[in-house]
Amino acid sequence: MASEPRPACLNAALQPDAARERAQLLAALAQVFGALRDPALAALTHPPAPGTTLPLGARVPGTSLELEPASAARCLGALLHAAPA
Repeated sequence: MASEPRPACLNAALQPDAARERAQLLAALAQVFGALRDPALAALTHPPAPGTTLPLGARVPGTSLELEPASAARCLGALLHAAPA
């Protein structure tokens, strides 16, 4: 049985800069997910008006929120800033 070809992105070796950037992104996401466990910090993530969603809007990682890009960036920034390092 022949195996399926691997995607090109899996065959390419990571360059040191790309690997460092990927590690920094994963560390930032881990901080956000950790912050969402704290109810006080999770309260920072809310839509501008209760029940407001924007279909096909920007997602806030770790939540079900779809907001306008500026609001999503504010929520994400607040979680990154408030999360313990």
